[in-house]
This record gives sequence, C-alpha cells and structure tokens, in this order.
Amino acid sequence: MPRAQVLVLEDRETVRDLWVDGLREAGYTAVGVESGTEALACLPVLQPKLILLDIRMADMDGIQFLAQLRANPLWSHIPVIIISGIGKELLRTTDRPLAELPALGVAAILQKPVDLQKIVEHARRAIGPPAAQRFIGKARA
Repeated sequence: MPRAQVLVLEDRETVRDLWVDGLREAGYTAVGVESGTEALACLPVLQPKLILLDIRMADMDGIQFLAQLRANPLWSHIPVIIISGIGKELLRTTDRPLAELPALGVAAILQKPVDLQKIVEHARRAIGPPAAQRFIGKARA
C-alpha cells in the first residue's frame, strides 16, 4: 500500500468510495479503510497528511481512534476532519469546547450528508493543494 495524502476512515463502503474517488479527482492521493483498527495498522505505511474520520464505526468509534492517534507521537501531528451524522453535536458527546479542537488536531467537523466539494475545500485548508495537481487544457510554455 503506497503513501497517501489523505486517509479516509469510513465504515460504509459506498460513502468511503465516494470520498476517496472525489479526493483523487481533485488531485489528492487517497486511501479508504473501514475500521479504526485497520487505519491504525496502516498508518506506518500510508503516512497520511490528513485523516477524514467517521465517528460511528463497529470496532471502535472515531473518538477512540482519535485518542489512540494522539497518544502516538508519530501520528499526533496529523490533522483530522471529522465527518459525522451527529455533526457539531459531537462536541457535547465529547465534552470538548470548540476552542480545544485545534489543539486536538481537529481541523473541522462536517455534518453528513456532506457535499464532496466541501470535503475538498477543507482538505485544502488543512494540508494545502494536492501534491500532484491535475492540469486540464493546454500546457503553457
């Protein structure tokens, strides 16, 4: 499995594939996984610059994943965009004030369903433009 700019952690395959395909179309390298356990196992190989994180998953929830991610100094710097059906209500479930989100490495919380363009915009804010820009049209000399 090659390195990826974005790791998409989403348990629903159709949603995961949609986000991965959209990020790739925007020029990012992206890989999707369905569980927190799988994501933690592939971090050393993927070395992502950004993680899109669902909250409700079978093996561990997104908050448990985030806690394990932040506990490891090798991965504590990776920004995370939380995308969840519970959206900003998530703050109440974690007892974290909005001001703490940047310290936790949470770049944004997006509410499902979310527009793919919004995901790409937040990815650009978090890590900048894709490493491999796609050029459409004629090249200029």
